[in-house]
Amino acid sequence: MILPIYTYGDEILKKQCYDVDLNNKDEINILVNNMFETLKSADGVGLAAPQIGKSLNLFIIDISSEYDFFSFKEVFINPKILDKSQEKESNIEGCLSVPDIKEKIDRHSWIKLEYYDSNFVKQIKEFKGLQSVVIQHEFDHLYGVLFISR
Repeated sequence: MILPIYTYGDEILKKQCYDVDLNNKDEINILVNNMFETLKSADGVGLAAPQIGKSLNLFIIDISSEYDFFSFKEVFINPKILDKSQEKESNIEGCLSVPDIKEKIDRHSWIKLEYYDSNFVKQIKEFKGLQSVVIQHEFDHLYGVLFISR
């Protein structure tokens, strides 16, 4: 089911989110499937739970449809940044919750993240490049930060 995307000005986009209860796997799987359908419909690369009205520490990424040479699709449940580079990179970003605006944003070149994946298995991975940028953008949503605040 395609869900409505909340936009700039909606209060939920300013709130810090709560951890997902990992015992509600069926409910979370339905939500994640709806989020992927919503993301595809909106032609985006990432979507965080607050953007669809849920104050949950959850976001998804699907960069595979955007780039033929690169494929990355992942679910991030209760993510925590464990480490990050001192070096930063500037990239042009946009956001489904702030339509028609793009800005140059500085992000850490790489991050190390702990999270639960779509199978509810704990992962610890490092991400760099486009993956790192999109993850940091979506991670910000979990703390009520929009890219235009940066």
